[in-house]
Amino acid sequence: MPGIPKEEISIASHGRELQVRVREADRWVTLPDSLWGSTVDRIRIEAGILEVEFTEVNEPGACSG
Repeated sequence: MPGIPKEEISIASHGRELQVRVREADRWVTLPDSLWGSTVDRIRIEAGILEVEFTEVNEPGACSG
């Protein structure tokens, strides 16, 4: 995404899909099962590459400690 200001990029999570909007263009990305139910934690552009980080997902009944 070289040359695109970050103000013109938006990311939204919709269930199993991630919506990436750059200016007026929309792209939908189906998330893998491992990210199902997670939320977007951080978005950044590094060397022209869009990086999206997600919160860690704990499965129901999984031990957390």
